Amino acid sequence: MLNKADKERQNLEAIATIMSLVSVGAMPPDKAFDIMAGIGRRNHEEEVKQTTDEVPPPTEPPWNDQAIYLKFVKDKVNEIVKKIENKQSQYIGDDMVLSAITDTADKMVVGRPSTIDERLRVILTLMDKHVGALMKRGTTLPDLEDRLTDIIVYCFMAMYLLDKDIFFVDLKDNAS
Repeated sequence: MLNKADKERQNLEAIATIMSLVSVGAMPPDKAFDIMAGIGRRNHEEEVKQTTDEVPPPTEPPWNDQAIYLKFVKDKVNEIVKKIENKQSQYIGDDMVLSAITDTADKMVVGRPSTIDERLRVILTLMDKHVGALMKRGTTLPDLEDRLTDIIVYCFMAMYLLDKDIFFVDLKDNAS
């Protein structure tokens, strides 16, 4: 493989030969231009490739990485949905999505069904054990991603609980 100086010398010799052929009428100028443009284009492509190979990947994300982020979120949400489906009994309980949460909250009060706030506190308490572990151990936590996923699942459960239409259906079922 030629070094940069040898490539430049070779290109100059080729251009000089082309110019000589044009000057004696052995090559039309438009053909010479096309050949010289091809030499320049090839050199530029090689320089770009070398530059790309030599430059380390950026340490900061591009200024507008929204599309990358949105794809990441969509992929993670799909993974979380699969995890919820696979671990349904742990997250949800036997019958209704919030039955385990409702049962726990109902045990904390006597003589009445639990309120939304009491159920929300149960969800947040369950989530808090994961937040506490993260606060204590940070990125050294061996099951870091699982705990982050569990936090997201608890957030989904809280949002589901706070959806008024769903809550009223839950209360009707809870009363029977």
